[in-house]
Amino acid sequence: MFDDLLKITVKDERRYILVSLVGIIDNNTYLDFVKRCTPLVNKKNVIINFQELKYISSTGIGVLLKLTSLSKMKGYRVVICALREPIIRIIKLIKMDKLFMIEESMEDAIDLINSDYKKKKK
Repeated sequence: MFDDLLKITVKDERRYILVSLVGIIDNNTYLDFVKRCTPLVNKKNVIINFQELKYISSTGIGVLLKLTSLSKMKGYRVVICALREPIIRIIKLIKMDKLFMIEESMEDAIDLINSDYKKKKK
């Protein structure tokens, strides 16, 4: 019923999993977000591309916190990138920008993951 409100695309890359979001995360769509992303953060680093995400509710932000926490427990990272101005403004307003790894672009997020990988190999 709410499938048209949020589209989630997952691409498994060598060093990370890229999750691209299109639409909104709210009380109608967050469960799909949880179901699709929770198993991913247990496998490797995850980059979540917000470029096409128009809105995220407090419930969605809570899910991001949970995903970030789960990934840390497994020794991985969740990096969110390409946030639209209204979303980044809300995240900063509620001081969640200190808890999330946020990069301006997908390329910056990939560079961050790759630099971590290089450090671990040394």
